[in-house]
Amino acid sequence: MTPEEHISESRDSALTVERLFSENRDLQGAEMAWCSVKHAINAIGVQRGWRYGTYGQKREVVRRLELAGHRHLLQLLDSARLLHVHSDNGFMNTQKITEMRNDVVALRERLLAIAEADA
Repeated sequence: MTPEEHISESRDSALTVERLFSENRDLQGAEMAWCSVKHAINAIGVQRGWRYGTYGQKREVVRRLELAGHRHLLQLLDSARLLHVHSDNGFMNTQKITEMRNDVVALRERLLAIAEADA
C-alpha cells in the first residue's frame, strides 16, 4: 500500500471506531481503533523507508519519531496496544476504555499529521 492509502485506511477506520462504540460493540471498536493507529504508523514507515510490519517494528517507528522531537508518542502507543489486547480479552471497564480511546485519537491524529506533512 502507498502512504496515501494507509492514511485513507486510518481515517476510514477512525470513522468505523466511532460507529462501533456508539453501537456498544466495544470489542470490535477496540480492534478497529488499533487498526486506525496501525495504518498511520504504516504510512510513516513506507514514507521513510523504515520497517513497520511487526509490533516491535511499529514501536520502533514511534520511538524514532520521539527521538526526532515528537514527545509522548510511546506512552500513547502503549494505550493503543492495551486497547488492542482488550479487543481479544475484554478485560477493561468502560471508564478505562474511554481513557484509552482518547489516547488513541491523540496518537492517530499526531501520526497522521506527521504522515501528511511528509506526503
